[in-house]
Amino acid sequence: MMPRSGFFATMITMIASFPAFANEKDCLTGAVTFATAGAEVTLTLDIHDRKLEVPKGLFRIAELPTFGGVFSIYPEPRESRSLANSDVLPADLMSFDAAGKALSVMEDQTGVEVDRMESGDGMLYAAYLAGGTVKAKGFDSTTIMKGWTCLKEK
Repeated sequence: MMPRSGFFATMITMIASFPAFANEKDCLTGAVTFATAGAEVTLTLDIHDRKLEVPKGLFRIAELPTFGGVFSIYPEPRESRSLANSDVLPADLMSFDAAGKALSVMEDQTGVEVDRMESGDGMLYAAYLAGGTVKAKGFDSTTIMKGWTCLKEK
């Protein structure tokens, strides 16, 4: 059995090693900042950072506000996988690595039909945005996700 002082030291080390967003596990809505060619854009997005929420993406979401969407945060970087947009509304997709570099960007071209995009190796963040957001905000493969802050907690 580990002595109490060793247990607490181990727990403190483990907690300190979690990413910064781990402190905001009860966040519902966040301000996510993106930068393209030096211009910054901040969007208010729903935050999904729990094991049960992240895989949902836009599942069961029937409408998005203009420039709104869902920002999914994975617990660890993932190998390339297929991300799908909604089958009930147009949605653009973007994926980012741990440093915030864009891995994939997809403008929805088919409306409510499901489009799929390969996320890219090392994906840690995915943004599911209202259709037309990528083009309207000037996002492209050089876009960087600079960070996010919680606006509304559970």
